[in-house]
Amino acid sequence: MRAQFKYAAKDCSLGLGWALHDKDKQLAQQVQDIEQQRQREAERELARWDERWRLRSRPLSELRALAARHRIAGRSRMRKQELVAALEAELGFAPPPGGAAQLAAAQRPRDEP
Repeated sequence: MRAQFKYAAKDCSLGLGWALHDKDKQLAQQVQDIEQQRQREAERELARWDERWRLRSRPLSELRALAARHRIAGRSRMRKQELVAALEAELGFAPPPGGAAQLAAAQRPRDEP
């Protein structure tokens, strides 16, 4: 009995102890492809957040210089948060739906009557 188990496990790509049929192999490949795609998307999203963090952690003088390079109007009167928002919009970072004010309002705890 043990010899048969070793033989079956040897032929199995997943090491489950039984051989996979063509449909099972296709399904396993599809699952693996989906997992790889999700991993790539997660890595891209993490890189995007890293870029946003680097932008937000820069001093105001660097943000103003960067805004000047991108020719953002009114940059000298903007506060840091406004500069960051303008630069994020210019660099292609999607603003939150409905703007920052609605996002902040949605995150505030609600007073219950």
